[in-house]
Formats: sequence, C-alpha cells, structure tokens
Amino acid sequence: MEFNAYHDSHNLFYRNPFGAVPCGSRVRFRLKTRSMFPVEACYLRLWLGEREKLVPMSPAAEKSEAAAAGEWVTEAEEAAAEAAGAERGERPVHVEEPAAEAEEPAVEAGAPWAVFEAVYEVREEPGLLWYYFRVRAGGREFYYGNNEDKLGGEGALWAGEPPSYQLTVYRPMRIPKWYTRGIMYQIFVERFHRAQAGSPGSTSGTGQRADGEAAGAGGPGSKTGGQASSGGAQPATGGQIVERAQTRIGDSPQEAPDPAAGRQEWGLGSQAGNRAGRPRQNALLHLDWYDTPIYVKDDRGRVTHWDFFGGNLEGLIAKLPYLQELGVSILYLNPIFEAASNHKYDTADYQRIDPMYGDEEVFECLIREAKQRGISLVLDGVFSHTGSDSLYFNREGTYPGLGACQSPASPYFEWYQFRPDSRESGERKAGELESAEPKPGGTKLAEVKTGEYGDLAYKSWWGIDTLPEVDELKPSWQKFLFDPEDGVIQKWMKKGVAGWRLDVADELPDEFIRKLRETVKSLNSEAVLIGEVWEDASNKFSYGKLRRYFWGDELDATMNYPWREIFLRFLLGEEDAPQVYRRVMSLYENYPRENFFAAMNLVGSHDRVRILTLLGEAPPEEGLADREKRTWRLSVKARQLAVRRLKLFTLIQMTFPGVPCIYYGDEAGLEGYSDPYNRGTYPWGREDAEILEWHKQVARLRREHKTLQAGGFQAFSCGPDVFGFRRFGVAEQIMVLVNRHTSEAREAVLPPALSPDPGLSLPLLDLLSGESLRPAAKRVGMGPLSARVLLCLAPHTMQRKDDSDAAQS
Repeated sequence: MEFNAYHDSHNLFYRNPFGAVPCGSRVRFRLKTRSMFPVEACYLRLWLGEREKLVPMSPAAEKSEAAAAGEWVTEAEEAAAEAAGAERGERPVHVEEPAAEAEEPAVEAGAPWAVFEAVYEVREEPGLLWYYFRVRAGGREFYYGNNEDKLGGEGALWAGEPPSYQLTVYRPMRIPKWYTRGIMYQIFVERFHRAQAGSPGSTSGTGQRADGEAAGAGGPGSKTGGQASSGGAQPATGGQIVERAQTRIGDSPQEAPDPAAGRQEWGLGSQAGNRAGRPRQNALLHLDWYDTPIYVKDDRGRVTHWDFFGGNLEGLIAKLPYLQELGVSILYLNPIFEAASNHKYDTADYQRIDPMYGDEEVFECLIREAKQRGISLVLDGVFSHTGSDSLYFNREGTYPGLGACQSPASPYFEWYQFRPDSRESGERKAGELESAEPKPGGTKLAEVKTGEYGDLAYKSWWGIDTLPEVDELKPSWQKFLFDPEDGVIQKWMKKGVAGWRLDVADELPDEFIRKLRETVKSLNSEAVLIGEVWEDASNKFSYGKLRRYFWGDELDATMNYPWREIFLRFLLGEEDAPQVYRRVMSLYENYPRENFFAAMNLVGSHDRVRILTLLGEAPPEEGLADREKRTWRLSVKARQLAVRRLKLFTLIQMTFPGVPCIYYGDEAGLEGYSDPYNRGTYPWGREDAEILEWHKQVARLRREHKTLQAGGFQAFSCGPDVFGFRRFGVAEQIMVLVNRHTSEAREAVLPPALSPDPGLSLPLLDLLSGESLRPAAKRVGMGPLSARVLLCLAPHTMQRKDDSDAAQS
C-alpha cells in the first residue's frame, strides 16, 4: 500500500485532552502516517460554525513544545493525576496506548511511521469544532477522518472529503452533587397510589389502603393516548363511578368492587376527609386499582373519556417510606397542574395543583415530608403548549373569562399562533377552513370542527388539536412564567421545588431555555434543569438549528435515551460488546464531563413499552390488535429471561456514570405495551419480590460507594458478549463486567488497571457474591446472563489497614 494513516480520538497520544474541552483550551492533535513517498504537507482541517481553517502540522518532536511548557503530562503522570483528581471531579481519560498498534494496516517494509502534530487553541466562544486531516504525498491528496458510523475513536482513510471528528467546546458549569449523586424515581401520580378516604397522607385508622391491600404489603406513547379500547366499561357522563361486571388481572377474572365502596375509596362521599377533588365531566373512574387502563375514542380517534384510577399526592406521601427504603433521593413527577386528561400534559392552569391530586396544602406537605427523608422534588415543565380546555385557550368554555380561542380580545390571545385567514373579527363560520399540511418538524395547523366554537385553525403540538402551541418568545408568555414576583416558576420554586424536567425540549427555542435557566438559578443556584432529548444532545439539530444544550448556559442534563438504546440492544443480542463500547465512548467523548455524569439514565419511561415486555421478547406491538396488546403477558419462560436481563440492565444503570432513574412499577415487575398499557397502576401487594429486592440491592451498592457516584470512568469489551467498565477514585476502584449470553459462560480478561501486582497482595472482592479472588487474578469466569462487580482497594488504603491491624495486635 502506497500510503496509510492512523488517528484515534479516544487515545491521548492522538488527541489530548480527551473529549469535550472548555473554551480557550489548547488541544494537541496527532496523525501517524506511513508513505512510500515523502510527505510534502500535512494539515489539520478545522471547521467551526461557518468558518474553515487549515492548520499546518509539523513532525512531532520527542517532547513537544507544549509538553516542555508543562501543558501536556506524561502517561504515568496522567494516571497519577486521574487517581488524585477523581474525587475533585476532574475528567478521567484513557492513558493506555491502545492495542491498535498491532492492528494498524501494514505497509511495505522499509516505510516507517511518521507522527505529525499540531496544537490549536480553541476560541473563547462555545460550539462544535469539526476536524479531519489532509496529507499531500507523492503529488497526491489523502484524507483521514472519522469512521463511517461517525462514532469517533479509530478513523479511516477516505478518497475524498471525509466525515469529520467532533470536538465539543463549552463553558464549564457546576451541577449540584445532590442531583449527580442521587437516585431518581419517576412517578405518574395518577397511577402510583390512591390515599384512603378520610385519612389524608396516611394509611392509619383501618390499616387498609384505597388500592385494596393491607397497609405495609410490599402498567412510544403519545400525550393523547394509545389505541381505542375494544370492550370494557362504557363510561357514564358527569364524572360518575362506573360499575364493571368483571375485570381481568392477567388471566384471572376478579369481581369488581362494590360501586358504593368505590365512591368512598375515591373520596367522593360527603364524609371523605382527603383533599382530592372530583374529576371532570365524562371521566371513567376505575373502582378496581388493578384494572387495565383503557382509552375510549370517537370515530376520529380522539379521546372522549379519560380513565382515572385515583392516584393522588396524599397517596404519594403515604409511600415516601417505601421510596426511602428503595434508595430514592429524587422524585420526578409527571405533570401535576390542573388539566383535563389523565396524563396532564394538556395544562389548564399552571398556578393550580390538579384537584384530583390535591391542593397546595398537600403539595407543601409532600415537599416537607420528602425533604425530611432526603428526597428532592423535580417537576415536569410543559412550556411549549397548553391544553385547549384551559384557562388560557378555553376552547371548551370550561373557564370564566375570554380564552384565546374565543376572542382576540383575550389577554392570552397573543400566546397562540392562529392562521391569518382563520378569523374575521374573531369569528368564522363552521366548515370554511381546511386544516393545513404538516410543517417541517412535525407541527401543523390543527382544525376544530365544532359549530359551537366556530372553525378555528391554530398551530398545535404535532397537529393534535387539544394541545395548542404557544409562542415561547412572546414577552407576555415569558413574563407569565418568569416574573420574579408572581411568575409560575417563582411560585413553585418558592415552595421548595428543586428542579424541572423540560417536556419536548427540542421544541423550545434556545433563547427561551437560557431565560428559564437564568430564572431557575436566580431562585436556587442548586436547582437543576433536565431536558427531554432523545438523541445525542451535544450535536442535536432541531427545526434546522444546532442546539446549544451543553454549551454551558442551558441544560444541566438530558434524558439519556441513547444510553438506554445502547444497552437494550446489547442485552437483546442486537449489538455486540465492541459496538457498545464504541457507542458509549462516542457519548463520553461528545458530552462535557459535567453533563455526561449528570445524564438521566433511564431504563423505562411513560413513552416506552415496559422494559420487562421488551426484554422478554414479546411480539412487536405494530402487528398486534389492541385487544392483544391489552391482555398480552409474557410466558413463564419468557418472563424468567426478561427478569435475568433486567437485573443486568439495572446493575449497569446503578454503577454507570450519570443519574439512574427508575420508572415507577419497573422495580415491581410491571409489563405492558405502549400507552396506555405502560401506564398501569403500581401493583401494591402484588410486586415481584425478586425484582424489587434486586433494585434495593444495586441501589444500596451505589449509595455505599462514592466511586460509583462520582469516580472516573473507563470502558472496555472482552469479546462479543462481555462488556465492562471501571470506576476509580483515590481509595478504590470498581470494575463491572456483564456477560449477556443467554446460555454460555464467558471468561473476561482483566485490563492492566485491575490486574494487581501479586507483590501488593491486593484481593479483588466481588460485591455481588461476596467472593474474594486471588490477588494475581488475570481472568474472571462468568456464567450466562451474569455479572461481576469487583472491588479493589488502593495500595495506600490497604497499607493503612495493614498498619492499623498490626498496631492493634
């Protein structure tokens, strides 16, 4: 071969420092070349924003100018610095030269490798810097850039302009430790726990819970619901209790509760003492807590009756001891403000707790009680749209006063975006306006065909007419949310809310998110802002714009759906360990360290099929009728497989950098296809004890080892089936190994960092089994679908322990 080259962005020899860098940093780039012809020129091609720059690269000296000036450290110095700096939050990096030297493409004998390097100081403004290499040799141009998957690491030679490597440049930010070192729990309040009527926030008195069990006994959706249910109860109007002759729990028919008892359980009787209010008109109320959720829709697919189970804030307060025992320190609540639906993403009044959940008094009680147990509260902020049945839009005429849908004279009219031809003095005749085609990004102008309100067209979230979009940049909308005296954010944070999860962050303008962050941090510098982003958030494009989420002035964290997808595919056998390594390293490289270690690592959510259903390899829901989805349960054999896989998934989740988030009911063994079946009620008294105890065990592991909360990180793979990573700090390092093969044992070779020098006599302790491995262990055996969590104490820690033991003897 006439020419070859090599660069690995995951290796310090080729790019130093590793990963994202703060503004103004100096970065060293290196490229190795082998050529049968003299290299005439070598360039680092940079692209930032709309600007291109060619930086000449020079043959690397034995010690570069930057290194001589103390800018770059040796590999030994780097290793020592990692251990010393891990607890200070400094970014860990790879220090080993990869085994890729032997894998580099061979060139004819007599052609030595040459190393070219350039040191570039990135600008003081944040952004994405893209780079590749251009080499001229023998009168020809050669290009070296990113690999075909654009995952960073080892690149490739290209005949023409190659895909570029990404280098994220950001302004450093501080993310509070209470968040990054915590364990999060996501709750759909309506489906978590229904407090007993007459006993606010507790199960005292009779000792019976409203969900029917004795106290102490240990369900991609859309905001508008799933498919219409075929069968089940027919709803009554006026918010009445609906009696069901029979309901099914799995495959076992259960008699429905007595309707009169149901009214008392729901707190609708005159003697009820809880503060949960009545539902809206046409609500379907389930008397049986263990019933299956349903949607009742019209022939156009719109929900006509929302179903409710009665979960409320008092019920949540009653279960705080359970959450504390589980190890939870952060509660993330799906929307709790007044709304017509059961999911509450169609906000009706941002200043009021939904009456079915309680009131401000019980909310303040929740904040107080949670704080006493070391639990912080994060709310779901839905700021890109409201509900059509709201104080602000008032399409249904539920609220007094003029809503935007009723008249341009409404004080809320300018928040929304009506089509210019949709109004003539605020009115149009029914049937005159057709709905518009979808616009880029998924929104369109929704059509309302109701003679009572006229035929109005307005911009709505994904064309759903019950979710009219707001113009987030309107000063009056921002004043409503951000006003320091009586704004929405100010009101709830003054009550003790510790952070916000931003619904559909991609649809919120950067300017809006920055203003929101400024408001939140001014009220509480320790508060957090988490965005719903489904892809790599460092390079996300939405609505034609590169987003600035991680540039240092917007989000603290995002929901880590990419992480979830990586390990779900690994456990299902769809991608092997080396590919998992590459994908994990791509995120680690692209995200600023602060944001990588703050990522919300979720296994399940309200927008995804329940994790057990997926891990048990249930049939794809696209090929099932709604009745089949509603009643499908894994076979005994499939569920056993799913449980073993889920244990590995949650072990990875609790030991990986980031903030683990448990979706309510996953830890209890709930199954279910997408909405509404992934939003079933928590199965109080019917939990899967094996899964629940496992969650408690791995959560305890995380709490007891600070290295798992904030230590350094290094990933590796051992063959196609074993993925591993190590977490390291000053006093200890922990290695996690996972064998995903369903039937075969595997042997993992320990990396040098966890292959102790026999002279040090440092044992490896498996924190899962309690097994102690011999000090000189180089290989570790693993059974099918099993894991190892190996603890190795630092030599100086062991020495201090030995000295202490000797002194005592």
